[in-house]
Amino acid sequence: MVHYKLTYFNIRGLGEPIRIMFRYADVKFEDNRISRSEWPKIKPTTPTGKMPILEVDNKTLVESGAIYRYLGDKFNLRPKCEWDNAQMESAVEFYNDFRDEIRPYFRLMAGLTTEGEKDKLYQEIFIPASNRVFKRYNEIIATSKSGFLADEGFSWGDTVIAEKIVSLKNMDSNFVKRFPEIVDYQERVHNIEKIRDYIKGRKFSII
Repeated sequence: MVHYKLTYFNIRGLGEPIRIMFRYADVKFEDNRISRSEWPKIKPTTPTGKMPILEVDNKTLVESGAIYRYLGDKFNLRPKCEWDNAQMESAVEFYNDFRDEIRPYFRLMAGLTTEGEKDKLYQEIFIPASNRVFKRYNEIIATSKSGFLADEGFSWGDTVIAEKIVSLKNMDSNFVKRFPEIVDYQERVHNIEKIRDYIKGRKFSII
């Protein structure tokens, strides 16, 4: 039997879509969660100085996107139609651009920095960027035949975007009112039978 080991911080973040995919596939894995205080000692021993890290027996895979795609293929969470898959991956990449755009606000709200004025960053960066981006996501989901990012149905990309939405809900008390269709989508993802109980029972983390 293959031994999987995921090493990541004890938060949702980039590691949570991986945890969700393992649970969806009903595949056992070692969930190695480390604290922020442990990271400085562990970091020099890692291949790139970043996490998450997935170990598959005696092999190591780094970079979250590569891990998502690897497990997506492994666990049948990748659309079979090449065009459908490309559209799903495009939706994920679109969020990455948004993440970079709102980074000052995100880092402040996540407690990763004390630089910046919360209200100013919210009004000048987060509001206009999120209005534009989630208008596009509304269009993607509304035109999808499945209600998920891909016409074929639930995919690894949904685990990623749904987790991003949870983080934004934690940071913006008005997010639910501003984007009800997006929240409906996130709840649809997290209400999938194979992952529902895990989602309900997990510990809270802002990101």
